[in-house]
Amino acid sequence: MKTVFALLLGLGVSPAFAATPYDIYATGRYDEAMRAGAASGTASGFTVAARAALADATTRPSPCLDCLYRAEEFARKAIAADPRLVEGHVYLAVAMGYEARVVGPVWARAHNYPGRAKDELDAALALDPKSPWALGALGGWNVEIVRTGGDRLASWIYGASVDNGLTAFASAFKSAPDNLSVRYQYALSLSGYDTDRFRHEIDDAFAQCSHVFVGFWRELQTHTGCHRRDCRHERCCENFHEALVGTDGEASLQGSKVQAGGSRT
Repeated sequence: MKTVFALLLGLGVSPAFAATPYDIYATGRYDEAMRAGAASGTASGFTVAARAALADATTRPSPCLDCLYRAEEFARKAIAADPRLVEGHVYLAVAMGYEARVVGPVWARAHNYPGRAKDELDAALALDPKSPWALGALGGWNVEIVRTGGDRLASWIYGASVDNGLTAFASAFKSAPDNLSVRYQYALSLSGYDTDRFRHEIDDAFAQCSHVFVGFWRELQTHTGCHRRDCRHERCCENFHEALVGTDGEASLQGSKVQAGGSRT
């Protein structure tokens, strides 16, 4: 499971050549990546540590609020070291989104988790209006706010709407057409909101995820020298799609719904 999650969030790197915190993170060694990132004392290092902490939290069998607080702490340290680093703001928003789901909607709203997450996404987009990560997180934020509070309350309190979410996702796709993680996030957001209404969009997004994954796997084989004769790319694609949508059409990959503003399965 951690291997799949690592493929979704970054290029795989052979452990033999893992040198930087990101290299370690990309191999799925999240604890090591957190330690290495924090030890660097740099904004980029803390950002990788936050990303690894989020990956660790979302691949656990049950919610881990302390793990999410750790991700939040790393993200805040990244921002303190370099306020202009987009990813620091994005990961802080995502961490608060996960926390909101764990603590529940009443506590989350009382402590303004959605509003604070939105502030971080606004900061990220002010720095880079075309950031696919920030745009994708903003799309998920809008959809999740509507899902938990309803159309009217979401619009009145936070200015959130499903249409705004779809617009943000569309901008993310335009900015990074082959970004597998954003496509996957889009499908999960819509699955959590209204599977029947968005069945076509969900299926199409998962199909594109499968297509991109096959291309990524071929590139990864070329870079790592993996030429297994028993690996059939088309079947890898089918297995990947099945792992994502499950037999009943619902998202089944553990740690789904990575939406800023409060969403975690």
